Amino acid sequence: MKIRNGYDSAIYGEAGIGREYSGVVSEVGEKLQTAWREGDEVFGIYFHPHLAVGAAQSSLLIDPSSDPILLKPANISSESAAGTLYCLGAAFNLLDKLEKAGYLKNDSNVLINGGTTSVGMFVIQLLKYYYKLKKKLVIVTSGTGPDVLKDHFTDISDDFIFIDYLVCRGKASKPIRRMFEDGKVVNFDRSTNSEISVDYNQGKFNIVLDFIGGYDILKHSSDLIHAKGVYLTTVGDYVGNYSEDVYNQWDNASATARKMFGTMLWQYNYIHYYFDPNAKTASKNDWIQKCGELLENGDVKCVVDKIYDWKDHEEAFSYMATQRAQGKLILKVEKF
Repeated sequence: MKIRNGYDSAIYGEAGIGREYSGVVSEVGEKLQTAWREGDEVFGIYFHPHLAVGAAQSSLLIDPSSDPILLKPANISSESAAGTLYCLGAAFNLLDKLEKAGYLKNDSNVLINGGTTSVGMFVIQLLKYYYKLKKKLVIVTSGTGPDVLKDHFTDISDDFIFIDYLVCRGKASKPIRRMFEDGKVVNFDRSTNSEISVDYNQGKFNIVLDFIGGYDILKHSSDLIHAKGVYLTTVGDYVGNYSEDVYNQWDNASATARKMFGTMLWQYNYIHYYFDPNAKTASKNDWIQKCGELLENGDVKCVVDKIYDWKDHEEAFSYMATQRAQGKLILKVEKF
């Protein structure tokens, strides 16, 4: 089963469903038998969009030299493992890039646009648990997003300041600028049906991380981002559309122009980030093993929204297309 995809150069004009998986090793090649055994519980990334294959198969042929694969830690479920490594790997690598470039420090002021996206939730955990970020995170989310984040990350929930994406009709810059002016932000608490005022004195942002897309924050960047700060997006100017393919907007014209001229036109750097999950990239920072250690140590976890049996795959895809998922959607693939 395949879905259409936005890659112009894909051999078949299609791409397989799924980038991540978990499962049990059924057979090991002769040259790999010292590292892997039949019966090993594993998880990893299987991402070959240009070959029109995906992870939603009853069996996968994994090449560890290019396909990231790890033994599943005993402390996480198979379902959780199945939704972890691609988004955790993306979050780990983009933050590693920002730290090495001198943007990310433990006193950085960070805005996250899309806090309940899967990459966003891993970024939140890494910033607080791995990088020990001191300042509160300003998080743009919508609807029940604040409740989801507070429920899953109770111990750091006091370090969250929320901007409701729906209340401002997608124009997050307006309440953020008002927060700067008033020195506070007022949110509605659904659990108590009352308004809560949260003080804000952190000033402009050193880092803006965008996992939703759109131009609104960029339009008001001079009011929001520090000189010599950075705006990193995984989506680009267009709002991500999961009913089609978020990646088909990878190099839209305006994003490309910003990459080329952003530093000259503005005082901050613009990065349109693309995560390459090929295992060969791990030689630069050992990200695969480090992500495995973070999971095994309980430093980060995958937030799973819903789990579907294969027979309910149409329902799963319909829910994904609503763009209301707050966490990973896991599809149990049976032999078929």
